[in-house]
Amino acid sequence: MSTSQLKFYAIIASVLCVAGGLVTILSSQEIIHDDYLWAGIGLYCIGKGIFVGPMLMSQAKS
Repeated sequence: MSTSQLKFYAIIASVLCVAGGLVTILSSQEIIHDDYLWAGIGLYCIGKGIFVGPMLMSQAKS
């Protein structure tokens, strides 16, 4: 895999994880009564997105 492909996939993975976390947090506000659980899952996805992007970028550089 080339360096440019890894950088592209790093950006896509990070954006999708953060977007999934935001969707989870925003959609759980009215539907489910255990909002704290879904908010935690959403925050986990956002944190994973923030972590995954730089890790994949570091792999692209090496």
